[in-house]
Amino acid sequence: SSANLDRTSVASNLASVDGGGLFLHQSSANFNNASVASNQASDRGGGLYLGLSSSANFNNASVASNQAKYGGGMTLSSSSASLGCDDRHGARPDIAPGGGYDARAEPFFIRAGNL
Repeated sequence: SSANLDRTSVASNLASVDGGGLFLHQSSANFNNASVASNQASDRGGGLYLGLSSSANFNNASVASNQAKYGGGMTLSSSSASLGCDDRHGARPDIAPGGGYDARAEPFFIRAGNL
């Protein structure tokens, strides 16, 4: 399945395990002029969790102020992400590494922006 998020905000959500804002499993998402902010997950991917062949593309999108134990902003597990012209800030872990992203050797492309 796939989703296109245009001029949309995914904010202030809470997950008991993974993917506070969005949890993708064998799915894809395109974020255009969108934001993923102030979400929480108790384990991985405060903003987004991409698992098992999922992908996400960000254009003029922001992933900010999300929290998780691993990958405050996003966790990639057997998945990929492409980031362009976006801003990732304020994503932090509660106690573990990968404050912005927990990619674990997964494909991760940054075309422009700040990490």
